[in-house]
Amino acid sequence: QFSYTKRKCPDWTPHMAVAEFVQNWKDEADAAAERSGSDASSIHVAKEVTAGYTTFKLYTDAGTASSAILLAELGVKKSDGVITLELTNYSDKMIPEMFLDGFSGEDKVAGKRKGKFGDGLQSGTAVLLRDDAVNIEIFSNGHLWTFTWKSSSALSSLAAMIFSAYAARTQCLCINTKKHNFKRGLLDCNSDTLIRITGLCADSFCEAHFLFLKQLSADSTISNFAGDIILDEAFAGSIYVKQMRVIEGSGKNKHGFNFHLLDMQSRDRVNHMNEQQKLKHTFLLWHVELLKNNLHAARLLYKALEDKHSLESRAFADHAISEAGAAALVAVYFAEHPETFPVLDTDYSGYSIVTKKMKKTAVNLKESLYQVLKVCPAIQSPQEAWAILREDLAKNSPEVDWPSEHFLAMTIVQQAVCSEVSYCVDYGGELPGADVVMSWEAGAFTVQSVEPEGQAEDAG
Repeated sequence: QFSYTKRKCPDWTPHMAVAEFVQNWKDEADAAAERSGSDASSIHVAKEVTAGYTTFKLYTDAGTASSAILLAELGVKKSDGVITLELTNYSDKMIPEMFLDGFSGEDKVAGKRKGKFGDGLQSGTAVLLRDDAVNIEIFSNGHLWTFTWKSSSALSSLAAMIFSAYAARTQCLCINTKKHNFKRGLLDCNSDTLIRITGLCADSFCEAHFLFLKQLSADSTISNFAGDIILDEAFAGSIYVKQMRVIEGSGKNKHGFNFHLLDMQSRDRVNHMNEQQKLKHTFLLWHVELLKNNLHAARLLYKALEDKHSLESRAFADHAISEAGAAALVAVYFAEHPETFPVLDTDYSGYSIVTKKMKKTAVNLKESLYQVLKVCPAIQSPQEAWAILREDLAKNSPEVDWPSEHFLAMTIVQQAVCSEVSYCVDYGGELPGADVVMSWEAGAFTVQSVEPEGQAEDAG
């Protein structure tokens, strides 16, 4: 008898408890793969559906059936809104000590427990058995394990029968074991483990919650050591941590993510993730691909950064991209907008500089994208580019004579601009200025000797 009551993990839902069992099942399959000389990345999934019973099989080697090593099976049966789960791990045995608090660490390394967390198994069991309709049986190590709620005394037991709140507070989980020789197909409970959970409500198990149960092709993912970018539109907005879903469709990310480097217990997976963790791992996942010069990933990220509300935009605003990473995105910009000049969409003076002074085509960019691109030295602000261009022109322009005629022409233009008055004289084939005399003397510009009925007089 243990000290766990129905009040253990009060915030857990049946869905979370089932996730803990499935997570532990997958953890042990990974360990079994390692014991067979492979690793978790070599595990393949096969899905079979027969007469309303769905089976997921985990095995190593993608060769012939005779060379495959079956590691584990997950059976799901749905009938009249009720689910039955059967989780089988081959060549794996359980012991009662696994239900003790803190049974973790070196014990897991020694192969003496399922899962990763010290209290996941007992917590999940206690939470599911709050519902009297749910039953859990474990066949392992040549024994059958069953569970009941037990009061400390006959009087307490009577009170528990009358008052449900009292029962939830005082009754403790009790494990009963007896020798058993259960065998079915490849399963032998003397060397293997089967956990059967019956009476679950329909929303307790969802296949999409577990990424390792989905058949994703190599073309639908971009993977590196930091995680996976899932390109399938069905996963947009979803975030997984080590193949367990944390956020469903509300993460604001344009593509699905599976973070490899983030540790998160199943009990924390309540459609919530620390914002800083989310931003950090999103940035890392994409930045690794940029540093690999993955042009496909760069194009996808470029599109995501155009939306200032996207998770990707927030991540790259919170973390500093490298010049090399920014260069990969700049390459996407120039591939889409050759021979143009990028301008921040709120920089109106910059837009004017580009189009009127530099005589180039300007492309307005959202701040979320522009601020990332400008880390690359190839991207300059309009003001910087114009200052450099003027300096280059001053250095490289050839020296020319500046006679009085040039000075006079410049003065005419300046005066016209200042007075906002301009005159246009069309001399046609005649000698320009033959009917007027203009001069600059003592700081004053004068027009004199305008011939009557000439072109200059007609112009005013």
